[in-house]
Amino acid sequence: MPQAECEQGSITVVLVAVIAGLFVLLTAVFVPLNHRLALVRAQSVADLSALAGAMELHNGSGDGCARVTALLAVQGFSASRSTCEVVGADLRVTLAVPGMLRASSVVSVAGPA
Repeated sequence: MPQAECEQGSITVVLVAVIAGLFVLLTAVFVPLNHRLALVRAQSVADLSALAGAMELHNGSGDGCARVTALLAVQGFSASRSTCEVVGADLRVTLAVPGMLRASSVVSVAGPA
């Protein structure tokens, strides 16, 4: 059997290995990046809802946590992944952010200065 026939198809094996390596590398880069972007979005939503809820409390026009829950629902965060509590004159909002590797949470506190 000639040498050329024995090596026929070897480039296919090499290309599959290179593609699998690139897939693993890109996954290792983009999974943490995606989690970081989710944390940044959740922090922005928590800040916005905490400020709106604190304004409701400060103006005396309603329940601040009800306002927070409504804003979180509009932004796609469920009530099971969030908590809202009034601490003195401040309003504290906590959002849980699930991830593939680990879960995290963000906290925002707003109140009168």
